[in-house]
Amino acid sequence: MKKPLHSASRNVALATAMLVAANASAATFYWDTNGATPGSGAATGIWDSGISALWTTDATGSIATSAITTAADSDLIFSAGSNGTAGTITVSGTQLANSLTFAQPGLVFNSGDITLTNNNPLTPSVVVNEDTTINATGNLAQFSAISVAAGKTLTLSSTNTGVNANNFFLSESNVATGGIVGGGTVKLTAGNFTTQSNPFIKNGSTTAGGLLLTGTSTMTVGGGLQVGRDGTAGRLEINSATAGISITGQLTVGRGTSGNFVQSSGTFNSTHVSATDSSVMIGRDGGGTQNGVVSISGGTFNVIGNGIAGNSGGVLTLNAGGNNATSSGTLNISGGVVTVKDLRFNGNNSVATGTATAGSSIVNLSGGSLYVGGTIINDGSGGTNGGIRDLNSGTATSALNLTGGTLGANANWTSSMAMTVGTSGGGITIKAADVTNVAHDITLSGVISGTGGIVKSGGGNLTVSGANTYTGVTQVNAGTLTLGSFNSINDLGTLAFTDGTSISLGFASGSETVNFLYDSTQNKFMTPGTWTASQLNSFFGTSTFSSMGGTLTVTAVPEPSTWALLTISLTIAGFAVRRRASRLA
Repeated sequence: MKKPLHSASRNVALATAMLVAANASAATFYWDTNGATPGSGAATGIWDSGISALWTTDATGSIATSAITTAADSDLIFSAGSNGTAGTITVSGTQLANSLTFAQPGLVFNSGDITLTNNNPLTPSVVVNEDTTINATGNLAQFSAISVAAGKTLTLSSTNTGVNANNFFLSESNVATGGIVGGGTVKLTAGNFTTQSNPFIKNGSTTAGGLLLTGTSTMTVGGGLQVGRDGTAGRLEINSATAGISITGQLTVGRGTSGNFVQSSGTFNSTHVSATDSSVMIGRDGGGTQNGVVSISGGTFNVIGNGIAGNSGGVLTLNAGGNNATSSGTLNISGGVVTVKDLRFNGNNSVATGTATAGSSIVNLSGGSLYVGGTIINDGSGGTNGGIRDLNSGTATSALNLTGGTLGANANWTSSMAMTVGTSGGGITIKAADVTNVAHDITLSGVISGTGGIVKSGGGNLTVSGANTYTGVTQVNAGTLTLGSFNSINDLGTLAFTDGTSISLGFASGSETVNFLYDSTQNKFMTPGTWTASQLNSFFGTSTFSSMGGTLTVTAVPEPSTWALLTISLTIAGFAVRRRASRLA
């Protein structure tokens, strides 16, 4: 039973009632379901417009509650005191507030339309101190910034997916304290959400917290998105096949600090277009040491622009503008499909000028697929084909490690970068075709080294012309392999092919030397000697070989035991390629 109110309490109640009559204005209100009893009771009830008496102006919940209509400058806290219990609060109709603070453990918030008017980037419009769930059936508008305490989670879902949906959140722009802050997690589980301007994810960690898209949630980023900024680390994750992000501005992972983007499923689509700027930057100079990491183990990750003439888009840059030895950008691909027009190591935000002078750029392809190629605009005045390139102008280093998966061609592309094949995964499939098996050509003039091998697939032409030292098998399963010089394959290596493919000796003089030459269709090895293309075709009874004047030297025929091992390994390689292709079909 409530105790009688003292005179002072009655005066407070009267003042509150007068405030109600004029609607709530420039005040802080606390949710309280147990009247003047200290604390808030169960977090239940209906947030409506001046009907339910469930608000108090006392932080401890010790004075009488009243019915109010919250206003654009009302700061609302759920709940009063510290002894409340979990429950469900329902928002009726359209409600206004300046900010929301959730201090009640286990609160479920079933909302209609909520518009938060706070546009001060230094003060978050949503503060989450305990695990909170918001199930929105209406619009969630203008979340300028969200602060989630370390170890806590704000779960957002929306059934409002129509053309008039207004699920805005993270509308922060150009201020270092905005976006998602604090050490906790903002978890999107269902519905379509839209950001405004250029929000940041600054949860302070690359291993936990930040922004998580799961379930059937999607996010449309109308501007840029920065994961980690100005000395505060950030983390972004997509982990559901039906979740995804579409972005029209730049994605930056680790600007002047550490950033981490993890994708195990779902989709990421960059349709950013610019005549001058990179679309995605993994590690970007920003006044500190940048360490950006993007790890793709499933789903699709597309950096393709939109193909509008005069615009670029589709440029992914690692260690953009790096200027100290500890700066880095790393792309890990262990699954899924990644498509990018132009992959730049040690570049810059600008696609036309500037490069990194220090730090490192690393791509690790151990599974899944990386498709490269497409027309980009370097300076707005003309187009050029994308590819893979290192733009270092100082001491910056680069590493392209191909231990598994498929390196393919979204269009014709070239690269002079050094590449390493093998070790953990054994080798790489280089596919001269796109994901739909349309043939395109790939030209690699850099040195390919390592203990692994190369499986050539796809109907296009793969040209290798570097002084390559990799020791694994080169297996041609489709299309054409062009040896652009007479040292394109290690002298102790094995060159294998299936009937119906083509191998071009694309040099005018000299002889390419291989240890073994093997037709895996006929299970037949070439005898030692130096041979012309026509002699090779005669021996195998095929039209596989052509030449610009050079020859092929075979130094050995394997012993029976080696023959068996080679046959088994080549059969496994062919099976792996066919299996991988069937999964991508």
